[in-house]
Amino acid sequence: METLQQMLDQKDEIIIHMIFIFIVLFGTSWLLKPYIGITDIDAIAYIEGTQSIRAGNGFVYLAGQQIGSWPVGYSLILALFPDVILASQIINYAAFGLTCSLIYYLFRKSGWDFWSTLGLVMALGFGFLRIISTNAKPDILTYAIFFIGVILYVHSDRYSFLAYIFWNLLIPLKYIALVFTPAGLLLSIILERRIKWFSAAIALFTWILCLGSHIAFNYWRLGSATPAKTMNVSIYLQEIGDFSKSTGRTFLASWYGSLNSSSLILVLFVISLVLAILSYATLRPQKQWQANQPALLGLIIFALIWLLLTIRSFDAGPRLHGYAMLLILTFFIPVKRLGRIWLVYGTMILLLAVLNVRLHDASGLNHPNYRAVTSDIERELTGYENVKIYTNTFHMLPVLAGIPASQVIATTELESLNLEKGRDLYVLITLPNYDAIMTPILEVDPNALLDVGWCLTINEDFFQIYAVC
Repeated sequence: METLQQMLDQKDEIIIHMIFIFIVLFGTSWLLKPYIGITDIDAIAYIEGTQSIRAGNGFVYLAGQQIGSWPVGYSLILALFPDVILASQIINYAAFGLTCSLIYYLFRKSGWDFWSTLGLVMALGFGFLRIISTNAKPDILTYAIFFIGVILYVHSDRYSFLAYIFWNLLIPLKYIALVFTPAGLLLSIILERRIKWFSAAIALFTWILCLGSHIAFNYWRLGSATPAKTMNVSIYLQEIGDFSKSTGRTFLASWYGSLNSSSLILVLFVISLVLAILSYATLRPQKQWQANQPALLGLIIFALIWLLLTIRSFDAGPRLHGYAMLLILTFFIPVKRLGRIWLVYGTMILLLAVLNVRLHDASGLNHPNYRAVTSDIERELTGYENVKIYTNTFHMLPVLAGIPASQVIATTELESLNLEKGRDLYVLITLPNYDAIMTPILEVDPNALLDVGWCLTINEDFFQIYAVC
């Protein structure tokens, strides 16, 4: 009878492990986070932009304002489905499982042993990658497609040109993808001292096509390729500092919300960082690092991202640098007898993730109570036509009910409204803020509404609707 180690040594072991990792992590995502988060303006823009596209109004907020420089690709994908929030959750959770599987494949092929790689995948999967996959944004989908391209580029000489196509198709999803193809072409020239004209032609054609169409689309709707974000030396140095801090806070160990909410949480987070440092301390350079294509590709991508940052300011944290950081990590290999330290590290990150989702809500606008109350509001507003709706919530009605609404909370703003009887309504939601960071509901004194000409027409447990007197 075969031992476990003999089974692990079989030719197809890595593929079997990849399938297992995908199934486990895809399922675990639903257990840990039954509702995908909508926790920032990026996620709001993608969801509202999708709803607007489905309504035939283009890539705009439901109230009609232009969405800024967010790429339209993710919204175009979500627009194929009737329930865009559920579609985002299924796509992101599947991409999460696929990304972890591909990382496992890449590191096993780079010489990492089973236990070290399993620990690394657990640490990344339940830490850094979990955080970016559980928000309705295209980051994790970009990671999945990026690593498909990396594996084609490194391990399939015949079909390596497909890597460029995959990478270039990411440009309408994430701007950062525009550096992937130049990095691949540059590495190919450095290693082979020649140009593969067929691959290069496909790479450049699709790169120009995807980037050009994106620029043209932004010029058509915004009048510029991307809104200008000034960069100078002080901002650049600040980004370097932020990158250093956020690497420990989100890449080595991750926690959504404040670490100071409990001394136990802070202690466990520090223990996780110590285990991360101990795990990374087991790494030694690969013997033939000069031929390590993934790591060299990562170094070039890392350099190009920082070069791009000299032109335009953007968040330089691990979320965007992670593509390069993970590839650079293949330069190294753990000391074999110390490999199981990575498994302890991964297990600690899993424990931290379970505590995080149990103690701190990260649903943002997509909390079940918000979904329930907006459904009730949508029902109460049935029959109203050509009304203008004001509210004390931040994009809650547009995102969850598809109802255009403007947030107005200050007394001076309320007094300045040009109210019209039969046209204007104010929806006041009185539920608390559940999310550990986001505050989608702001407090408004009902008396302030009455004082400036609103009359209460519907009074329910968690919301009121006011009309002009």
